[in-house]
Amino acid sequence: MNKQDPIEQLFTSLEGQFDTEMPAPGHEARFLKKLQDTEQSKAKERKRPIWTIVSIAASIALILTVGLQIVQQNNSAIEADPEFAKTENYFASVLKTEIEKLEAENDPIAKKLVDDTMLQLGKLEADYAKLKEAVDQPGDQKLILHAMITNFQTRINLLQDVLNKIEEIKNLKNDNYENHVI
Repeated sequence: MNKQDPIEQLFTSLEGQFDTEMPAPGHEARFLKKLQDTEQSKAKERKRPIWTIVSIAASIALILTVGLQIVQQNNSAIEADPEFAKTENYFASVLKTEIEKLEAENDPIAKKLVDDTMLQLGKLEADYAKLKEAVDQPGDQKLILHAMITNFQTRINLLQDVLNKIEEIKNLKNDNYENHVI
């Protein structure tokens, strides 16, 4: 083992350069005091984030509460509007009556027309549902309410047009049978 271990070489080359002096009297007490001060400051730092988190949570709760209040006021303003509620009820009852008339048609020739009309009504009802959701959002409420009424009117007009066409088909059918009877 002629070769020295690299660590032994390092210590050999640094011999006499190490700090071997004794610390000044009271060094240990000063060190312990600094250590204690550091621990106390860390404990204070740990308490600050708790208050910060509580403050942030309270702010978020306040913002959500105010936001919900505003949304509820918008909803209640529209729901509390008795004129719109009456209008909606009127249109809904007219629609129901017209749909019942359409569903009562059992003529096989008009069946395709009835099926197509029901499909179109489904699309218009889906549009109405979107409009009803839009009423809850901030924006021009009068414009949205007007669009909702227009949607009702469109559905009623569609039903009335289809019922008139079915009546025409029946009349043509009856006229043809009457003209061909010998």
